[in-house]
Amino acid sequence: MQLDGVLFLLMLNASVTESGINPWRSFLDSPSKAHSQECKALIREANRDTSRLKCDEIRNQLLQDGNLSRFQRLVESGNELSMDLCFQLHPVFRGYVADVEDFNISLGKSMKRNPSAFLSMLDRYQISEGGICDIVDNLGEDLEDNVKGQMRELRERIAVVNKIPKTLHPTQRATCLTCMRELLRALEDGGAKRNSY
Repeated sequence: MQLDGVLFLLMLNASVTESGINPWRSFLDSPSKAHSQECKALIREANRDTSRLKCDEIRNQLLQDGNLSRFQRLVESGNELSMDLCFQLHPVFRGYVADVEDFNISLGKSMKRNPSAFLSMLDRYQISEGGICDIVDNLGEDLEDNVKGQMRELRERIAVVNKIPKTLHPTQRATCLTCMRELLRALEDGGAKRNSY
């Protein structure tokens, strides 16, 4: 067996904690602060691991048994604990472009369900202007070829963020609105999506 195969088997075997329980599955089955803390501990450990094996371990845990799609749906519902974990997973999933894009889609959808928490987390995790635009302008594959649907979704997102007082996370609020309004204008002016930041 080649070394790559051995490493893969080791990672699969390590995809649960010492207790034999996948912490992400536990969180998804019961999204509590205690389960969230277990996942955060894994994220912190992965961020310290320069070999990226811990990052791959978390990814494997999320890919098991449909956990990733369950996690994304929970984020999209506006569940604050899952939104917080999703923001923290960004650096762990660096290099997995499709996964990060899926997280951005889920976080963008969460904005409509829990805009105050969304803006708070943009502030807490110091998301850059470009990062904010990548999240709020990523409307998902289901709207990719539907310009009218994209415009409707952007208008809904703008309306939700507009309801948040200007004094709450003003920089993040303004950046979200600017990004979405620019994309909406570009779509209205010919349907062309503006370039990502």
